[in-house]
Amino acid sequence: MADKLDRIPEGNGTMLDNTMIVYLSDAGEAHHGALHEWPFLVLGGCGGRLNIPGNYIRMPDYGNPGHGTIGNFYTSFLNAHGDPIKHFGDPDFSLEREGLPQRGSISSLIA
Repeated sequence: MADKLDRIPEGNGTMLDNTMIVYLSDAGEAHHGALHEWPFLVLGGCGGRLNIPGNYIRMPDYGNPGHGTIGNFYTSFLNAHGDPIKHFGDPDFSLEREGLPQRGSISSLIA
């Protein structure tokens, strides 16, 4: 599908340049894992709104400063595409008790 989108001219590039295809595992880092890691594959140019295309991104480990949750990742997607929500989904209360913020997008991902 990505190859077909890359062959369709759109604006100054292709339809793939203005598309974001997200593929993720439904099991996190392992079957019955702790779900502290979630591999994502993002294809397309994200319409130039995110600093994801062409990059391998690894967030700091769970509980460390700068750590981002899936909620923060989805919040980044939504904020970049015009939906300025504060947080997607439920916060991680364990991280909040440790004083690690769980609201907002991951600023390094926003173009």
